[in-house]
Amino acid sequence: HSGDKSKLYFWRTKTGQEIDLIIEKDNEAVPIEIKSGSTVIPGYFKHINYYNKVSGNTAGNILYAGQVNQSRSSGIEVINWRE
Repeated sequence: HSGDKSKLYFWRTKTGQEIDLIIEKDNEAVPIEIKSGSTVIPGYFKHINYYNKVSGNTAGNILYAGQVNQSRSSGIEVINWRE
C-alpha cells in the first residue's frame, strides 16, 4: 500500500525451462515457482536453480500447498501458501 509499483514477469526458455512469476523491485528479481503439491520434491527446485545459474541470482521462493515453511541452503525459501 506504499504506492510502489512492482514489475511482474513470466520467464520461459526455448527448451521449456520456466519460472511462474518473477517479481522485480528495487533492482532485484525474485523468481517464484507455484506448486499445488503438499510435499516438497526435488523437482520443485529445478527451474529456479537453472534461472539462478543463468541470471546470477542467488535466491527464490517456492509456494506450495504443504504445511511447513522451509529455508534451503541454496537460498530458496519454501513457503506454504496458506500463511
